[in-house]
Amino acid sequence: SAGDFSLRARVAGTYRIRAEVVGRATVTSEPLTLVGGRSIEHRVVVAARIGVLSAVPVVERAQCRTRPGDVAETAAIWEEAVKSLRAAAFSDQQRLLRFNVLRYTRAMDRKGERTIRETSERHTVYTSAPFSATDPNVLSRDGYVRRDLLGSLYYGPDHAALLSDAFTNDHCFWVLQPLSQFSEEIGLAFEPVEGRELPEIRGTFWLDRSTGELRRLEFRYANIPEVDADSTAGGRILFSRVASGPWIASEWSIRVPVIQLPRNWKPGQSRSSKPRINGYTEAGARVLSTSVVPPPPPPDEHPHGGDPS
Repeated sequence: SAGDFSLRARVAGTYRIRAEVVGRATVTSEPLTLVGGRSIEHRVVVAARIGVLSAVPVVERAQCRTRPGDVAETAAIWEEAVKSLRAAAFSDQQRLLRFNVLRYTRAMDRKGERTIRETSERHTVYTSAPFSATDPNVLSRDGYVRRDLLGSLYYGPDHAALLSDAFTNDHCFWVLQPLSQFSEEIGLAFEPVEGRELPEIRGTFWLDRSTGELRRLEFRYANIPEVDADSTAGGRILFSRVASGPWIASEWSIRVPVIQLPRNWKPGQSRSSKPRINGYTEAGARVLSTSVVPPPPPPDEHPHGGDPS
């Protein structure tokens, strides 16, 4: 929708304004010259696009490419996914909203189908970021699972990780058609590049074909010896726009395996005696409501009172 925005430059100079709106064409202005102590007004028109992703072709699985923004087959869908991710990241960084969330932890059976026990509690927080992930370059270097004497720590991808160059370099992408021909979604699937053997994730970004809005991310863990290909270890993030405008991660979950080690087991033993999944632990949260955080008051130019003269 139309709106007025105020931008402040730190120094005088020549700038361009780039406007990115989900489901609309990205617009970059002509050069704008700012003179110290003065302000200018510039109108930016961002045209709506009908059926944003309707014409995106479905690529054969064999054509899995890195750097999706640079490849014609995946560029349009990746551009729209990035817009939603950037918008959600911006909302968190600027602390625009206060979130009332329900957080839960579940213990599940070996198949990940039955909940054995569950605990939950409500919290008020100022970020909807789903995971406290480590630095994207660390994830690229060490993978998404870190092991030590106390066990294994599984990482989920946060906004920074998904938007990083490391993520698009470490994964290849292809367009995925949903199983139902009547589905209003289109997927951008990804998996670790060939030859990458570190603990990783593979999954799919699902977007609305008509609006280009990112609906959810689903992922599974990969390259983990004790986790079979049909394991449900992984997670998902649901995205939505709140009434006041910002994009948020409205619901998320991460599921990790509970590994049972055979007595006196050592790495390299036969497959029959390898560690096995004894169950799953799932943690997640759902945003129940949001409220706008009031902007801070302007600084007092004369905090000690009196006439500055």
